Amino acid sequence: MAKLAIVTLNNRGLQIARKIQAAMPEALIYGWASGCQGADVLYDNLGQLMRELFNRGVGIVGICEASILIQAIAPLWHEKWQEFPVIVVGEDGSVCVPLLGTIRGANQIARQIGVVLGGIAAITGSEETFSQEGLPSTPLLTPANWESAKTFVSGGEETGKLANKPLSFPQGGKVSLVGVGPGSTALLIPQALYALSSATDWVGYKKYLDMVAYLRNPETVCHASDNRQELERAKMALQLAETGKRVALISGGDVGIYGMAATLFEVIEANPHRWQEVDIEIIPGISAMQAAAALTGAPLGHDFCVISLSTILKPWETIAQRIELAARGDFVIVFYNPASKNRRWQLDKAREILLKWRLPHTPVILGHSLTRKGQKIETIPLKDLNSQLADMNTIIIVGSSQTRIVRQGNRQWVYTPRQYPPGCRD
Repeated sequence: MAKLAIVTLNNRGLQIARKIQAAMPEALIYGWASGCQGADVLYDNLGQLMRELFNRGVGIVGICEASILIQAIAPLWHEKWQEFPVIVVGEDGSVCVPLLGTIRGANQIARQIGVVLGGIAAITGSEETFSQEGLPSTPLLTPANWESAKTFVSGGEETGKLANKPLSFPQGGKVSLVGVGPGSTALLIPQALYALSSATDWVGYKKYLDMVAYLRNPETVCHASDNRQELERAKMALQLAETGKRVALISGGDVGIYGMAATLFEVIEANPHRWQEVDIEIIPGISAMQAAAALTGAPLGHDFCVISLSTILKPWETIAQRIELAARGDFVIVFYNPASKNRRWQLDKAREILLKWRLPHTPVILGHSLTRKGQKIETIPLKDLNSQLADMNTIIIVGSSQTRIVRQGNRQWVYTPRQYPPGCRD
């Protein structure tokens, strides 16, 4: 998938587009079918083209009047793709202005185009370096260096090198660890959307890849694997990046909470002399506990801890000890992986431990398939908690001694006050 689309309306703009493309070889030129026949791709509806490019996560350079480009992209501003770069370039190449996506490299692209065309890059935002985008750092053109920049691109054996040398553009060699949240696109942050749309390869547990499959570009290669192949997935992601690929290593929820981030660093630590040049970024996601808390009120409003009940990676004795200590410390407790088809008894044991330290009516929240089809969320007393109420798609939040239920109109909310009663303080 091309990372940049150069859109023009006529043959005059096509000449400018070819100069930009010479410096940015990955870019494709889109030309209006009735106005320029020499473009890489022809289109006959500008608005439709803009929507397609936005949905594919492609940056846009429009060679036209600013008002034309603004009218075309205005309906898309409130959609999830609005962070991608959109730059307008005058048809004579004298001025280029970033309209959207300055946090995604629009300023940097505009500066590069300004140098290539011998024009002015009208930067209106802050001068971030955008190192995470892989874009090269170029100086802002100012009156002090303007004439030398024009001479540099216009000719001379010593000064004409830039025009014939492709500018650096995001190439790969990168692993983006992406937390895709509990399932809803509305809970994906823009940085995650960008990483997913710009990746050459997706790597992840099949369930999580399927959750966001509708966001995958046709050109993106998908590498799905079984749930228990975390180390293999991390190694594959690093190996692909090692060959220059841009890899999205995908986890549900937040990638750093029982996700692939820790596994990736485990692989790196075991191979200290390899993968030193691979670029790594970690993109947070909304965790299941955050989604459950938001749907029910503020149960995590005070101190809390998170415990997985899975015995695959640690023994039950360790889990039971942590539950005991958390209960004695009066933490709100979040349980991940509470029960599976072959593992049902741990949740019942956890309830027995909790009832030594918590009252039977302590609020317990059970959230199932949150933000996805089949979502169910309910609040029950601790005494009624049992393994038949949960599976691997369930998140459980057990309140502290201070967690309470409050009613507001027809709604019931669960919250934990931010401060303890005076008698409970030092």
